[in-house]
This record gives sequence, structure tokens and C-alpha cells, in this order.
Amino acid sequence: MVERCKQGAVGWSTGKKDELGIDKGGKGKGGRGLYESRGGERWGRKEAWEGAKRYNALAKELGLTPTQLALAFCKAKWQVASTIIGVTTVAQLQEDIAAFDIDLSADALAAIDALRFELGDPAI
Repeated sequence: MVERCKQGAVGWSTGKKDELGIDKGGKGKGGRGLYESRGGERWGRKEAWEGAKRYNALAKELGLTPTQLALAFCKAKWQVASTIIGVTTVAQLQEDIAAFDIDLSADALAAIDALRFELGDPAI
């Protein structure tokens, strides 16, 4: 999850590509998803896609967007010295800023840890 904080998973950790999926040839409409080469890199691997879907499902269970979960997690970890966001719309900027008002519960952090221990770093 900390890796997702740093890398953004090419937009997959935002949930915006869940309905398309890499197996269906889905690509984002903007940002790094515009580049064909992204599919073959570490974030284009099936393990990374499956990991992102699991984190996205956890976010939904917690009543958060995947972006809110990732940014709130970054905020909760002293190991993350800074968080760099990347947005293309004002709505994304507002969501990102608002995420820093979210305090994840101990149960939510434990659920993230459980996924991390199960999945490892899917991008490796």
C-alpha cells in the first residue's frame, strides 16, 4: 500500500479502471494511461491488477473511495514523509484534499495490513 502511495498504480488504485480491466484492453482516457507501454510494465501485470481490485473492494467496504483509502493510509504512516498527488480535474483535487481529513481506524489499518501480507507487493 505504501508503494501505491508513491506510484499511484497508474490510476488502477483509484478504481477508475475496474469496469474496463486490463484483460479487456481497457485504458484510461488520460494521464499515464495514454501510453501503450504502460500495459507491459510492472503495473500492467495481472497480479498488480488483482491487488488493486482487492484494495478497491476494501475501500468500498469502508465507505471510502480507493483514492481516499490510499491517501488516508499515507497520512496515517509516519514512514511516508510526503504525499504527491496527481490530478487532472478540480473534482480530483477536491477529493484528494478532503482525504486528508480522514482518520483510518485501527480495524481499517489492520485490514490493509492483512491484504498487504497476503498479496505482498503485487507490482514486483
